[in-house]
Amino acid sequence: MNFLVLTGFTFLMLLFSLQGVLFAQSLPFRTYSIEQGLSESVANDMLQDREGYLWVATGYGLNRLDGVSVRSYYQRDGLRDNQINTLYEDSDGNLWVGTAAGVNRMERDSVHSVSWLSGLDRYSVTSILQDSQGEWWFGTATAGVWLLDRNRQLSQFSTVHGMAGNSVRKIIQTEDETLWFATGSGLTSLSSGNFNTYTTMHGLPSNDIHDMAVGEGNRLWIATEEGLSHLEDGGFTNYGEVEGLEDLSLQSVTIQGSDRVWLGTHQGASLLEEGRFQHYTTGHGLSSNIVYSTLVDREGHLWFGTMGGGVNIFSGDYFQNFTVDEGLSSDVVTSFTEDEAGDLWISSYGGGVMRYDGDEIHWLFAGDGLVDNKVFTLYRDLQHRIWVGARDGISLIDGGEIVPVPDHIPELQMVRAFFEDPESGDFWIGTYNEGLFRYDGVEWHTYNDQNVLENNTVMSIVQDSSGRLWIATYGGVTLFENGEFTTYTIEHGLPGNGVIHIHLDRNDVPWFSTFSGFARWSEEGIESFESGFGLSETITYFTFQDEMGLIWVGTNIGLVRFDPERYRLAENELERELAFRLVTKEEGLISNEMNAGAVYRDAGGSMWLGSVEGASRFYPDRLPGHEHPPLVHLSEVIMAGEPVDPEQSYRVAHERNFIEFEFIGISFEAPSRVMYEYRMDGLDPDWNRGYSRIVRYPSLSPGEYRFEVRAYNSAGIRSGSTASFSFEILPPFWMQWWFILLILLIIAGTIYLIYNYFRVHRMMEIERMRVQIASDLHDDVGASLTELALQTDFLRTGGDREEVAPALARIGEQSRMIVSAMDDIVWSIDARNDTVGDLTDRMQDHLLRILNPDQISARFDFSGTDPGFQLPVRIKENLYLIFKEAVNNIAKHSDADSVVVTLKLSPAKSDFRFEIRDNGTSSEVQRKSGQGLQNMKMRAERMGATTIIDAENGYRIIVTGSIP
Repeated sequence: MNFLVLTGFTFLMLLFSLQGVLFAQSLPFRTYSIEQGLSESVANDMLQDREGYLWVATGYGLNRLDGVSVRSYYQRDGLRDNQINTLYEDSDGNLWVGTAAGVNRMERDSVHSVSWLSGLDRYSVTSILQDSQGEWWFGTATAGVWLLDRNRQLSQFSTVHGMAGNSVRKIIQTEDETLWFATGSGLTSLSSGNFNTYTTMHGLPSNDIHDMAVGEGNRLWIATEEGLSHLEDGGFTNYGEVEGLEDLSLQSVTIQGSDRVWLGTHQGASLLEEGRFQHYTTGHGLSSNIVYSTLVDREGHLWFGTMGGGVNIFSGDYFQNFTVDEGLSSDVVTSFTEDEAGDLWISSYGGGVMRYDGDEIHWLFAGDGLVDNKVFTLYRDLQHRIWVGARDGISLIDGGEIVPVPDHIPELQMVRAFFEDPESGDFWIGTYNEGLFRYDGVEWHTYNDQNVLENNTVMSIVQDSSGRLWIATYGGVTLFENGEFTTYTIEHGLPGNGVIHIHLDRNDVPWFSTFSGFARWSEEGIESFESGFGLSETITYFTFQDEMGLIWVGTNIGLVRFDPERYRLAENELERELAFRLVTKEEGLISNEMNAGAVYRDAGGSMWLGSVEGASRFYPDRLPGHEHPPLVHLSEVIMAGEPVDPEQSYRVAHERNFIEFEFIGISFEAPSRVMYEYRMDGLDPDWNRGYSRIVRYPSLSPGEYRFEVRAYNSAGIRSGSTASFSFEILPPFWMQWWFILLILLIIAGTIYLIYNYFRVHRMMEIERMRVQIASDLHDDVGASLTELALQTDFLRTGGDREEVAPALARIGEQSRMIVSAMDDIVWSIDARNDTVGDLTDRMQDHLLRILNPDQISARFDFSGTDPGFQLPVRIKENLYLIFKEAVNNIAKHSDADSVVVTLKLSPAKSDFRFEIRDNGTSSEVQRKSGQGLQNMKMRAERMGATTIIDAENGYRIIVTGSIP
């Protein structure tokens, strides 16, 4: 059995190779169906609203398309019924929806029921129109047409009133304000209050009318069950099989431009242009042959609503695609060339070689004589022979037949390039890993990395008008001129050393395609080009120039159009990026990944592009310019996880400072290639740019903001308007003006209170100092002055000389005591004497002045004290006066011969300990009593210190306290 199957398969392959295969072509149709989110695959009607959204009426739900996503509406959202028949947009931009159970109105994405149209809830509404007077007409499937006047009163018109039939499929109004009704039983007009009916008796091809449209010159185009008709000047002109219409059962009619009439049929879509019909079916890319509705959108794209295939968008016939489904032997297409008869030859990796004569394709395989089915390149020489470079060697085709390769051709493998020099006749062969070979008519010359090349892989060989040979290798570009080889690499400006293809433009300038971008040769240096598409990191397989001077680059991400002049004149990064346009499968290209060097311009001027998924025949001049800017909208705004109305402005609390924006620039040509610029005014210093449709701003600071976004379509046309959203994030209460004012007042009050406290405290200190000074003056100076006064009185009353002399001595002594007391008081209040060192110095001076050093020895222990430490005035003064009183007591009452004075501060300098002791034994009772001891205790209390007086083993006074 296996042998029979294999034999049968071989026979079929041979039969196909001998007889040829019909060669169909697919066109760039793109489909939106259930897989893309459509609620159902049956599209009864379509409409594009003024915001750019495409609405699709299906048998189960209403759908809104923006090119990227689909949003569906059902009965649960408020629709009268899930079966949607017709759509209409009124003058206010509201969408009216005709369902199987009445009418709904859409307002800002919300479904509403219209109370004054409740009379239609029993009927299937099939058509809607708002006339020039602002009145509404509703066609139904079984109950004729209904009028809603300006008083919101419903009136019914049916066959009783002169209608051709009660099944009304379409209502339109022409420029002369005549209303036309397409019914299942003929055509009816309403003018000046009179109904007129047209049927086959008046020239219609059929009374069963499905659709109507108004074209140029106010001509009425009518789609019937038996063909197309148009009414002009009261007469019908019909189109049927005789005129080339393949299917007469017309479901829809749409006018594109001034003379293109598109028809939906049960066998595909038909186009009437210049009196001729063209037909498009599933073989050309339609998802279904049953086309219920047609539409031309604002960008000029054709939309086809089908039964079972969803909706299809058709941008034009600038791409014609070919795969194994259309007759290719393999989808991996590697090279093209033409023979002398104009037939196109196509090579493939794994499928041998194919010849296309415009109608059929003929295959040639290894079994037919090819050296290998894995073919890399085709080349037509000066004798019109076709050279085939394959993995296992070289084949030669002459006159459409495989002929033996000349004996002098070496046995090479992995052949990637051929070139025949028309001047010298030299024949060149480039290989993948064996280097470059040249035959000069006598012998072969080999060039590789052992002599002149940087790498043994040679991918392309071209010759400019000066006779210079440019050779693409994986080690750079090698120039052969005047017998010399010169190689240019990254060091000379190439984006990458792996050069795949070389193209000479109309000015004879070489363009280099590499694994890392593309570049152009100039005598000043090689210029590389980069764009937002990441071409510096993208594999570029080939380049070519079209008739308009634009450069096209085949890459692994699609086909890139490059405008060198726009790039040269660009003043910023955005303008440079807009010099590039990326064309992908989304716009009809057969594949986003091209093949190395697989590009060819045929005799008709079209470009053939080889890819890993088939071949595309490309007409660059037919590619739409997309002058229509995209319409940009904020799809959704989410603040702190909650959706809000993008049409409103908001003031929110500070904790709702996380905001997310989703936006859309509606362009159905290439929705994924719409580029966005956005900024948050109040945060972003400049516009941000990218292809993402979602932007998030977390943790915004309080303030006023305005988010703005605009869009660019795939051709670089910017949206005419900017979508925006304004909002304010309120500061928390601690950042509110009233709270800040309150805090400032509290701070000011606190400062005032502190100021007053210290002012009063200072005044009290001054007052205490005054009291103390007064007390000191009273105690020390006052007593002395009183004694002076008594001595003076004594002298004044007389007395002998023996009595006067002691009195005078006493006056002198008292005067010196007054001076000393005054000096102590002045010293104590002088701010320049506030350090520990000032205190200890004065203590030493006083003790040495009062005590006779020959009789009493003195020792001072001030170790561990910081001489520079500042002492409060009251501690310094009282401590010194206690010391002075103790020294005076020692001088007057003690029989001591030794005195020790100690002053210590704690390590933190927060406490002090003062001690003075002597070794005297006399007059102890007197030393423990008297005014002096009371003064010492009083002064200790003034500075908050404690006093200890010890009379054992000498006389000792200890004072301890804290330093504030």
